[in-house]
Amino acid sequence: MFYIGDDRVASIIRNNVLMPVDGASVKEGDFAENVLDIARWEGKLYALPNDVNPDTLWYDKEALKAAGITDDPATLAENDEWTTEAFFDMTSKLAAAGLTGAVYWNYWATHDGFMTTNGGKVYDGDGKYVAHTDANSVAAMDAYAQRFQSGELKLADLLPEGAGSETLLVTHKLGFLAAGRYTIGAIRGAGVDETLYDVVRWPTQDGKAAPTGVAASYLAINAKAADPEAALTFFSAFLDADGQRLRLEGQGNAVPSIKGTDALVTDGGYPAHAQTMLDMRDMGYSNYATEAAVPDLSNQISVEYMQPLYEGKKDAQTALNEVAALVEEKTKA
Repeated sequence: MFYIGDDRVASIIRNNVLMPVDGASVKEGDFAENVLDIARWEGKLYALPNDVNPDTLWYDKEALKAAGITDDPATLAENDEWTTEAFFDMTSKLAAAGLTGAVYWNYWATHDGFMTTNGGKVYDGDGKYVAHTDANSVAAMDAYAQRFQSGELKLADLLPEGAGSETLLVTHKLGFLAAGRYTIGAIRGAGVDETLYDVVRWPTQDGKAAPTGVAASYLAINAKAADPEAALTFFSAFLDADGQRLRLEGQGNAVPSIKGTDALVTDGGYPAHAQTMLDMRDMGYSNYATEAAVPDLSNQISVEYMQPLYEGKKDAQTALNEVAALVEEKTKA
C-alpha cells in the first residue's frame, strides 16, 4: 500500500500494478467526485484521496496595510467583488511598497487555475488540450505572466534559500501566498500574531467564485498484495471519517477528503475564513486525466513551458501552442 501524487496516479493505474478498491468499506460516493476522475481506468476505481489541499490565497493584513490597501480580500470575496483587477491592483501596490505581491508554486494547479478562474478552459470534455485556442485562457496567462516579469508575482520554487515563501509571509514581506492548510503550522511555528493572516479564494474576472485545481494525494494497493482482504481493511480504516479525523484533527496539514469531516477545518476557528478551504475543495478539480496519465508530463509543462513564460522568454500564445503540441505528442496511442 502506498501514496501516489495527483501527477502520477493516472499513469501508474495504466501499468496494471494496482488493485481495484471496489471491495473497500469506504465507497466512492463518500468522496468528492471532482477528485476521483484521475483514479479511474476502464470503469474501475484504483485509488482514493487520503486528503486534499486547495491552494487558498493566504494574505498578510499587516503587509496590505503597509502598502496602503484598505479593502479586505475575504470581504470582497463574500460580496462577489474579488476581481482579478482588484487583486492585481493590490499586488501592484505591494510591489510599489517594496514588498512581494504574491507567490505561487510552479505546478499544474497554478497555471490551470490562472486560466479557469478567468473563464478559460484547459482541456475539453473529451480530454483534448484546448487552452491555446481559448481566448480567455491565453489572456489570463498573458496577464499573469506580465506580473511575474514585473516582479509583482514570484515562483516559490525559485526563491533563495533563507527567504522562502513562508519566511516572506511571516516576516510581513509578502502580500499573498497560494498554499494549503499546512500554512497554519508555518504561521504558528513562527510565533507571530496569527490573527494578522487569513485566506481568500482566487480572484476572477467577475468577482464570483470559480474552480481551481485541488492538489490531492491518493492511497492505493499493490495488485500483488499478499493479503488483499487485510489490505482493504487497512485501506478503509485509513481513509474513513475516523481515520481522517485521527490524522488531521487539531492543527492538521491538509483538508479532509471524505464526507462528514468538514468540522476538522472549521471548528478551530482559524483562519477566520477557513470555510474557504472547503468551498475551494468542493468546487475545484483534480489534475486532468489526459495529462496525469503521462509520467512527468505535468512537471515538464510547468518547468519547460510555464517558467519561461513567466520569465518573459516567450509569450502566452507561443507557450500554450507548444504545450498543446507536447500533449498531443505524448498522448498519441
